[in-house]
Amino acid sequence: VVIEDTYLRFQNVHSLKQLVKFAGVATEACASLGSEIGLYEPVHGSAPDIAGKDIANPLATILSVAMMLRYSFNKPEVADEIEGAINQILAEGYRTQDIYHKGTKLVGTRKMGDLVVQNIFL
Repeated sequence: VVIEDTYLRFQNVHSLKQLVKFAGVATEACASLGSEIGLYEPVHGSAPDIAGKDIANPLATILSVAMMLRYSFNKPEVADEIEGAINQILAEGYRTQDIYHKGTKLVGTRKMGDLVVQNIFL
């Protein structure tokens, strides 16, 4: 985790090492933290040009929620589960179109989100 003033974002650290290795910026989440309010979002933005086409990569958005749970709601155990689920599905070879390459399993936005949910064990 890198902290610059009130800006925080995941870099290539502990359980996210695999994530960044597999997917790079497509999976990076960031936060702007104020004294009372935090704004969490993927570093790549919202991708409105591909909205509704089932081709967007939801992982950075999901990781933004994990950051929110960890830093704003003090729920690191839930954040760990989310991050672990993402690491697991990437290790199993699932990819959205933007990070797909030969030898991996192409899935859409909905399926990727479903896979994350199926791999969270709370």
